[in-house]
Amino acid sequence: MAFTLHRIECVYRHYEVTATLAGGGPATLPGVTAALIAPGHGPTPGTDWWPAVYDDGTVTVLLAGPDADPADGAVVIPAAGVNLWFRVVDSPEVVARLVERITVR
Repeated sequence: MAFTLHRIECVYRHYEVTATLAGGGPATLPGVTAALIAPGHGPTPGTDWWPAVYDDGTVTVLLAGPDADPADGAVVIPAAGVNLWFRVVDSPEVVARLVERITVR
């Protein structure tokens, strides 16, 4: 998936994040963190993760273009674009997934 953000925009994006138990029932997640990672790369031990807003299966992230007047809590997307990743830590499991590519116009 890909999302195009215009240089002056500041927009909320909502993503469905679901988890299921081995038996197929729903699992309660302790929270979700997010990271911006350069295309062609994945998370490393040094990746900077920040807490995302997670509520009842939906993660909300406020994205701002490089020329936007970002609101408090907005994540500024560099002009070169990035990949958005989410991570769930539910000890002992750590699951990180690429969510989407974000390009800037």
